[in-house]
Amino acid sequence: MKNVNNERFRTKTIREEEQDIQDLQETIRRNQISTALCAEVIAAKQQKVQNQRFYNSKEWRQVRDLVVERDGCIDMWEYLTTGRIVYPDRVDVHHIAELDEAPERKLDPSNLITVSRDNHRLIDQLYHRGDKRKIQEILWDEAKRRNLAFFGNAEGTGQPIVGERQLTLFDMDVEICSGMSADDEDDSIIEVTA
Repeated sequence: MKNVNNERFRTKTIREEEQDIQDLQETIRRNQISTALCAEVIAAKQQKVQNQRFYNSKEWRQVRDLVVERDGCIDMWEYLTTGRIVYPDRVDVHHIAELDEAPERKLDPSNLITVSRDNHRLIDQLYHRGDKRKIQEILWDEAKRRNLAFFGNAEGTGQPIVGERQLTLFDMDVEICSGMSADDEDDSIIEVTA
């Protein structure tokens, strides 16, 4: 009987105490991770709501329409990577420097280009896997080039110099390649050389 009472009131060994401490530390660490993860989820949701407000704003719609007009509804990524002129069914306007990265440039035409939905996703993936800065430099150069032709300045400020008509390939010093035939599958694609 004395043995049973001793087992019930026996003190823990140092090893058992250390294990209890480790278990508590692990629980605290898991809770910290959970708290940090929850904070990130909340911040991401708040950012999404804030971005939606921005994309629904009158200012964004005006700048977006101007960039679509400047780029002539062309998928600029497709043009830069393959030399083809593609008019996508849905035109997205891509922020070269992302909203969270450069909020001060969210309405800057020299930070915006038109792309197809698929190429918009591709660019976002490449930003996270490739040399983001190099991709951005190429896109900024093209946006500035188009601003010069459309606005008369690289910043994309002021009124378009082409008046009411849409910018054409001829305004951009682009030559249309021969080699396109009437039986080409996609009429919305024109191959060009710059």
